[in-house]
Amino acid sequence: MSHDSATTPGARGSASTARSLKTPPRVPASGDGTEQPREISGRLASGGAAGVETLSSEVVDAFVTLADSLVADYDPIDLLTHLAERAVHLLGVTAAGILLADPHSKTPSTLQLAAASSQEVADLELFQLSVEDGPCLQCYATGLPVVAAGVRAVHRCWPAFAGAMEAQGLRSVVAVPLRLRGQVLGALGMFSTAESALTLAATRVAQGLADVATIALLTDRAAADSRALTRQLQGALDSRVLIEQAKGVVASQLGTTIADAFLVLRSTARRRGVRLVDLCQALVEGRADATQLDV
Repeated sequence: MSHDSATTPGARGSASTARSLKTPPRVPASGDGTEQPREISGRLASGGAAGVETLSSEVVDAFVTLADSLVADYDPIDLLTHLAERAVHLLGVTAAGILLADPHSKTPSTLQLAAASSQEVADLELFQLSVEDGPCLQCYATGLPVVAAGVRAVHRCWPAFAGAMEAQGLRSVVAVPLRLRGQVLGALGMFSTAESALTLAATRVAQGLADVATIALLTDRAAADSRALTRQLQGALDSRVLIEQAKGVVASQLGTTIADAFLVLRSTARRRGVRLVDLCQALVEGRADATQLDV
């Protein structure tokens, strides 16, 4: 198998995206819905016994952090941001972003940006939504992992999206669904400057992290009913909008970048033991000032 290949064919243009995304993808010979690349990349490629213990500890730590949200109050956006950042660190990809579905509908147009490892990939995910064509949209629609290794594969699968990827120097992508059984909440997209895609082992780790995050999102300690789930997912999307507004406020008042503004917001919330969304709401409503944050 060549690296210049993809697990599933993408839509050919935005006009037919929704229809073509529902077409079941080709299942490769491995039979597990993902393609097995030949090369090893990322932290999972750490050679020799010396790197194995450290890597195993980091993987366990990532799972434990996500699992903690199952038994304690948590901020959904902070949880998903942690997932994106862990994917970058553990798997050695360049960037990662997460799209989350509007709980009221299941069409590609209702996906929204939930988290990103950098402002650049946030912009890339937003562009994917604007053209209604890309790996996360396809992954969400099919509920299966999507792999495109190499620039030609990306152009062949998602021509409307490929140019934006290439403009950032990104050459391959793997997307895994946030799913539980038949329910798909969104997709985690992992982008790399390398031509090769993730190994099968790395893709499984990514899917495992996404699965734990999905369970956390679906866990409602107050009531396990569909209305509670809808409120929780809608709350996560509303929180994202509020956080974006607060980032703009902080960047303007402190004269910093949007990316640095988010780091200040998150570190302040963690140090003070308050929810990120509550801190952002106070800033947006004028009840707090950016100069009072822990810079």
